[in-house]
Amino acid sequence: MISDGTFEFSLRRPVEIAGCNAPVETLVFHECGEGYDSYYMKLRKFVLSGMMKAPELMNKLGQFRDDADGNLAAGDEVKQLHQVEDEDHLKESQGFAEVLKLTLGTSDDLEELTKVFGHMVSNNGGAAICTADSVRVKGAGWDRLHIEDKVDGAVQYCSFFGIGLDVVKNNDSETASGSPTEVKAL
Repeated sequence: MISDGTFEFSLRRPVEIAGCNAPVETLVFHECGEGYDSYYMKLRKFVLSGMMKAPELMNKLGQFRDDADGNLAAGDEVKQLHQVEDEDHLKESQGFAEVLKLTLGTSDDLEELTKVFGHMVSNNGGAAICTADSVRVKGAGWDRLHIEDKVDGAVQYCSFFGIGLDVVKNNDSETASGSPTEVKAL
């Protein structure tokens, strides 16, 4: 879970993975580290693109409202990551993954994100980001997955680990710095 930098992903159907004794039904995704910078940046670009398209998509879906007055349901208070329970984080990230899947699915970006993520899984340059029964999933194993599992795995990975969502909060944006060498907030 978020506390240990992993999450489990259930597959639609079991798949054979080299090194595993039986077909697997669950993959474990691990937060990427050293050796994944270029993949991370490509995924980040797609996530940011999806975030930019989300408001437009929400406007198009405006006829779907949560109450008779046309108001959207209020959300819960946003908590800092260290205050979020693993189950809550998984649920919230699945919701964002669905939005990301919808917004990127209106162009070729979803296909490209999935391809980049597949290359990332197949990369042998760093620690494994995808395992099955503690065995690294390689390119051939990834290729055997159902296409919707590849898509869902890629968008869930991005949303669970916050790829592209690293916006820094600055509560002092209205005040100027007192030091001449500090960067001043605009």
